[in-house]
Amino acid sequence: MAKKNEFAALSVSELQERWGKLSQQMLELRMKKQLGQLKVPSELRKCKKDRARIKTFLAQKNH
Repeated sequence: MAKKNEFAALSVSELQERWGKLSQQMLELRMKKQLGQLKVPSELRKCKKDRARIKTFLAQKNH
C-alpha cells in the first residue's frame, strides 16, 4: 500500500498512469479470487484503497 505523501508528489498524468495499472491489477486479483487462487485476500483491499486515494488526489488537482 502506498503512502499519501507518495501520491501527493505525483503529477496528474502519473496518477492517471498509476490508476490504470491498479485497475488492471484489481481485475487480475478479482479473477484469481473467483478461481480460488488468491493467496492474500488483503491485496484486493489494498488495491481498492490505493485507487480511492488516487481518485481523491486527482479530484484535488483538477480543481
